[in-house]
Amino acid sequence: MPEVALAEQQQQQPAMAPQQPSINPKVAAAIGGLFGRSEDADCQLVFVLDPAPPTGEPPSGGGAAAGCGCTHKEAARLAEPLPAHSFVLRHASDKIAAQLAWARMGASTSALTSKTARASGAAAKAAAPLKQLPEVQLMLGGEEELPAARAAIQFAYTGRVQPGSSVREALQPAAAGSVNAAVLELCSGAALWSDAAENAAFAAALREAKQQLAAHFGDALAVLNDKQLHEQVVALPAAALAALLESDDFGTDSESSGVLVLAEWMAVNYGSTDEALRRRLCGPLRLVQCSRAYLCGVLPVLAARHQRSPTSAAGWFPMTPAEATCMLAYSTASEPERKAMAAEGAPSGPCAGMAMVPAGWRNTQPRRRCLSEGRSFDCSASLTEMETSFGDLKPGEKGFLYLRLLGSRPGDRVVAQGLRWQPYLQWASGASTAGVFVTPRVPAALAATATPGAAAAEEGLLTEAVVAVPRMHVSVRGAAGQQSWSEQYGDGGGVAIGAVAGVWLPARLEGSIVLLPPAS
Repeated sequence: MPEVALAEQQQQQPAMAPQQPSINPKVAAAIGGLFGRSEDADCQLVFVLDPAPPTGEPPSGGGAAAGCGCTHKEAARLAEPLPAHSFVLRHASDKIAAQLAWARMGASTSALTSKTARASGAAAKAAAPLKQLPEVQLMLGGEEELPAARAAIQFAYTGRVQPGSSVREALQPAAAGSVNAAVLELCSGAALWSDAAENAAFAAALREAKQQLAAHFGDALAVLNDKQLHEQVVALPAAALAALLESDDFGTDSESSGVLVLAEWMAVNYGSTDEALRRRLCGPLRLVQCSRAYLCGVLPVLAARHQRSPTSAAGWFPMTPAEATCMLAYSTASEPERKAMAAEGAPSGPCAGMAMVPAGWRNTQPRRRCLSEGRSFDCSASLTEMETSFGDLKPGEKGFLYLRLLGSRPGDRVVAQGLRWQPYLQWASGASTAGVFVTPRVPAALAATATPGAAAAEEGLLTEAVVAVPRMHVSVRGAAGQQSWSEQYGDGGGVAIGAVAGVWLPARLEGSIVLLPPAS
C-alpha cells in the first residue's frame, strides 16, 4: 500500500516530504484529477476476494483474470469496478502492468480499439461503458482491505494521500489502547505494489507505518507479558505482523522472543494461512541470534514437527532438521566459515546449504534491545496460600508454592528469552529456610499437538536444552515490607535461585523479579 507523507507533515517535516514531480504542474494536476473518473479510462480495476486456488493450478479464462490466476466464477467482487488509466498504472506498479499485458492478450476488443473510443466530437470525450473495458483484478483478503487498496491506487495518480482518506491517519501516533486501523490498512495494501522500494515517497510512508507499529507494541517482552498487547498482536492481519517482525525498532531481549511472538500469532491464526504465507512470516526471523535453548532445543523440535506433518498446525514452522542443525553451526561459526556456509565464496560440501535458507535467518543485525533499564514484575503469596501449601506437611515432607506475578499475562510466569519462567517456593517441614526457584516452562504456543509419545519427548527437549536463566534480580519481602532476601542471577548460573529464611511465615509474602539486560 502506498507510503506517503501527509500535507500537515510536509509542512512540519520538510525533509520527509516526497519530491515534487519534475513535470508541468498542470499535467501533474490533470493526471491526479483522473483518479476514479471514467474520462479517458481504458481499463477498470475490479477488487475481488482472493479465491486461493490450489498451488500449481493453471489460470483459466481471458483478460486480466488470466494474469492473476482466477476467473469471475472463482472470485467474488468486493466493490463496484473502478475506472482506471493504463498509462498511469503500468508505470506505477509492475504487478498491474503485467496484468494489463494479460488483458490485452486475452481481449480481442477493448476500449482502446472499440468504435466508441474512436468516435469523434462529444462522444470521444465520454467514457466507454465500464463493461467494455478490459479488467485488472486486484486480489484482497476481504472488504476491510478496500480502503487501503483504493488509497494505494489513488497514490499512483497523485503521489500523496488526500485529505479525508481513510489512510490519512496512518502516519499519526497509534491510538492509546489499540492499533491504529489506518496503519494496518497501509501495511496490508503494500502488497499491491511490487516496486515500493523504488518509490521514495511510498517507501518513506511504509517505513513510517512500520515505525508506528513498533512504537505501539514496543517490544516482544511487552507483547508476551501484557494481556492487552498480546490480544492485539494475535489479532493483527498477516501483513502487519510481517511488518512488525521486519522492523529493527521492534525490541527484543533475544530473537527467541520474536520467534515466540510469531508462534503465539500462529496458534490463533494458523487456519487462515497457507504454506507461502507461513514462509513469508518466518522469513524475517533472525534465527542466528536466538538463545542456545532455542538453537539447541526449540528449533530442532519445530523442524521435526514440520518434517513429520508439514500441513498441520504443529508443523507450522517451515524448517528442516538439516537446516536446524546448520543454524546451530552457523551461530558459532567464524566469519569466513559463515561466508562459505552461505555460498558467498567457493562453496563445497553440506555447509553450503545455508545459501538456501531465508536471508533473514542469517541476519546478524540486532534489533533494539529492550532491557537497557530492566523490567520489573511484582510477585506475592497470601497467608492462605502459604497455609494451603505448607500447613499440613508431615515432618521432612516438601511443599511447593507458585507465586502470583502481578502484571504478567500468564499470571504466575514471566516470559523472557522465548520461554516462560515460573517462580516458586519450596519448603520442607521443620526446615529453617525455604528455597526460591525459577523453573522454565514451555509456552502453550510451542506445546506439541502431535502424537502423545512424540509430544512428551519433544517437550523434554524443549526444557532440557535450557541451561541458564535470563539475567534477573530477585528479592523477597516479608512482614511490614522488610526485605528478607535479594540476589542477582543469570550470569551462567543454573535455574535454582537461592534460599530465604522463614519466607512462608509472614502474613503476606511479597517480592519482585527484575529482568536485566543480557551480559555484554
